Amino acid sequence: PIEDTVGALSELVKEGKIKCTGLSECSAETLRCAYRVHPIAAIQIGYSPWTLDIETNGIMEACHELVITISI
Repeated sequence: PIEDTVGALSELVKEGKIKCTGLSECSAETLRCAYRVHPIAAIQIGYSPWTLDIETNGIMEACHELVITISI
């Protein structure tokens, strides 16, 4: 589960081995679950004139609400 993965990454942040955490190609629900475990700095997700899904599937809204950078 994403909570276990982000929990492990959180430990690496606490140990100073990594600076921050990010996700790739996740849903809004997964993003929110991950964020409850540890703050997420950024997500990478496809966005182009042919893939506008993030405008309607809740991911942009979740990123705005949680102040998470979107990298395309």
